[in-house]
Amino acid sequence: MKRMCVAPLCIAVLLRCHAASAQENGSVKSDELAKTSLDCNRQNSRFCQPVSEAHRAISQAEEQPGSTSANDLRSDHDLDPQERAEVAAADSQVRPDSTGASQPPEKEAAAILEVGAQPARSLSGGGWSLSPTVAVEVTPIEDWLELEFGVTSTFGHHSTEWDTDVLFKKPWTLSKKVEFMFGVGPELIHIRKNGITTNSVAGEIALDFMFWPSPKRKFGWYIEPAYDYTFGRSHDQAIGVSIGLLISIR
Repeated sequence: MKRMCVAPLCIAVLLRCHAASAQENGSVKSDELAKTSLDCNRQNSRFCQPVSEAHRAISQAEEQPGSTSANDLRSDHDLDPQERAEVAAADSQVRPDSTGASQPPEKEAAAILEVGAQPARSLSGGGWSLSPTVAVEVTPIEDWLELEFGVTSTFGHHSTEWDTDVLFKKPWTLSKKVEFMFGVGPELIHIRKNGITTNSVAGEIALDFMFWPSPKRKFGWYIEPAYDYTFGRSHDQAIGVSIGLLISIR
């Protein structure tokens, strides 16, 4: 009598363990378990009730709609590090609330405003001068051509000078925060001294260094050494350095 009681209980325990494993791996064969349950039912013994209950639990595990087969999907601990990284990257792209999907692309600057001062020295004996300067840069051809339109004014004793230049610059990106440009172009010089007005044309060569502290490039600063040569009777020559603030216009 004791052996008849222990045997069905052992079978029931094994079937329940098999049912739990089947629910995780989806590899249950109901025909094999049904045979065991049928043999037990033929005996018509009350000790076979645990076996029948275990068979019903396995059947419910097979019919569960949300169960997943082990061959269809592997758990995270079965993935190697490279596969985990690929799954994480794909999940971040699918999520609608991800940071990359919610942020629009950064808008390029339409122009750059330069505001600064220019200390200059005449090589023809005119001495030093300090002048305010303002310029605007635009980019007609990306990475190839930039145009600078600038105005510099100089005020002295009984004299006023306005210099207007247009520089054609070739840019080079040295790093994410530093740019270098080489520029050359014409310059119109308007001088009024002691009531006499003169206009002349000059040529200018400039080396422009731009520094952007932030990757967004909203504000920065620049330093621009330049050389001027006047095509006139005096053939004046001058050197100067412009230093100032960069402001992106978007």
